Amino acid sequence: MPVYATPSSVPINSQLQSVILTGVGTAWTSDTIWVITGGSGASISSQQFISPTSVSLVIAGGRSAATLAISNGTDTAYLSVSSAFSPVSPQDVISKCAPLNSIFTILSGMGFDVVTDLIQPCIDSCTSQLQQAKGILLQPQIIKTFPTESDVLGVTYDMTDDQYNYIVSSPQECSVWYTHYRPIISVQQVALQYSPNNPVFTVPAQWIRVDQFIGRITIVPVIDPLLGGGGVPLTGYYMPLYSAVTMNVVPNLVTIDYTAGIENVLTDAKWAELRKNIMFKVAADVRRMAWELIPQSHSLDGVSDSFSSTSALADFWDKQWDAYVIKFGQQNAPIMWGIV
Repeated sequence: MPVYATPSSVPINSQLQSVILTGVGTAWTSDTIWVITGGSGASISSQQFISPTSVSLVIAGGRSAATLAISNGTDTAYLSVSSAFSPVSPQDVISKCAPLNSIFTILSGMGFDVVTDLIQPCIDSCTSQLQQAKGILLQPQIIKTFPTESDVLGVTYDMTDDQYNYIVSSPQECSVWYTHYRPIISVQQVALQYSPNNPVFTVPAQWIRVDQFIGRITIVPVIDPLLGGGGVPLTGYYMPLYSAVTMNVVPNLVTIDYTAGIENVLTDAKWAELRKNIMFKVAADVRRMAWELIPQSHSLDGVSDSFSSTSALADFWDKQWDAYVIKFGQQNAPIMWGIV
């Protein structure tokens, strides 16, 4: 029997998404169990029977783009997990850009989808800028240096990271690294490893200290069983120190597997200022992009008045964003000379 999912697509993020399945000629009951297959990492959090032809599901959207099959063993619906992640709602952006409604109407008449062709690219650009400039991930990502053959992109990991330099001046000094992405949610492994098939030493979990938000990992070697060292020999960790060729540095020896990103960025109150300033930047970019898409004939037909009336506001939004990025960096950036 045909089964349809509404909406037909959910975004990649850690938030819960409500999906309604509607069947034609089906006879579902409250005992009908639905399961998801597909490589996105998405899962069904809860399900509620509505009628023999309707069921409500709550789905965690997953970590990678994929087409999911939602089946009860007899009937199957298909749901797309899209790559579009929005730390702010496109509808909120439309509200913020209310003076441009006449322009949006013209663009829609020209065949443009205001959300997918205009607003979402501006959101993606803004979040990418924040990630590249500050290393902030707006959604949790599993990061590995050397994925194994059994690892599956989008299931057991989301992205790869480069190796870090091994820097230790003496056995009396702790090692410190700042991860390329943050905030850190958890650290799965820190190891000394030249290549995927050439491991040197795996750092015991008891030695790892993490400052999650600034992305700092400190190694505190301990051998006292009361401190959790468990008698792990220190020689394996400090041996590369004696082969360091210059200033006690061995390049590209350290691998860090970790999970990083902001959890619940859409709802957590502590990220309200981040969401507000992303909104400012996106709104200013949407205005500029809309101006580029409008043909000159429309621009001369009174539509330019809408752009003129929002010019000062867009400049204000840009300045708000620039000021926020500077403030964010000053308050939350790690000590730059410590990044290796």
